[in-house]
Amino acid sequence: MIQVLGYSTPLLPYQASPIVVAMGLGKVPARAGMMLCLALALASYLVLLPLDYLWFRVLGQL
Repeated sequence: MIQVLGYSTPLLPYQASPIVVAMGLGKVPARAGMMLCLALALASYLVLLPLDYLWFRVLGQL
């Protein structure tokens, strides 16, 4: 159940190499990449975690 959150939520840009490559190609500063990853993590925990929990409740797995 937690795999969805773990896979979709890199807390630092260097945990996902495509993000690092895109930042390098776009000349994006590391700070901006970190802020993007933290915003994505916050959105994931506020949206995906409740949806994931409700989905497993509907399936009867919890």
